[in-house]
Amino acid sequence: MDLSELTDDGKALLINPFEVEKGRDQEFLEFWNRAAALLKQKDGYVATYLQRAVAPGALFRYVNIAVWDSPEAFQNAVSDPEFQALVGLYRDVFPHFPGIYRTVDA
Repeated sequence: MDLSELTDDGKALLINPFEVEKGRDQEFLEFWNRAAALLKQKDGYVATYLQRAVAPGALFRYVNIAVWDSPEAFQNAVSDPEFQALVGLYRDVFPHFPGIYRTVDA
């Protein structure tokens, strides 16, 4: 599916790259699955796609691409205290750089 199809109607696209040291993949995946499970329950969640780099030496070995109804829905979801507590445990372990985007050309 073309991601632009998912965001054509004003939905917001989250792109969140993660720095994950080699050898910590399993720990990261466990963290990511717990975080994703919390967010999937929130209003405005549409879909998520976790990508893993195939090229050696990639700075961001994992990138999460998610679709939300709006930037506000995403902001409300990640403001949840339970989500913040979980992310706080791993913020320095798996640095990440989330941003909300809209498709401008496809």
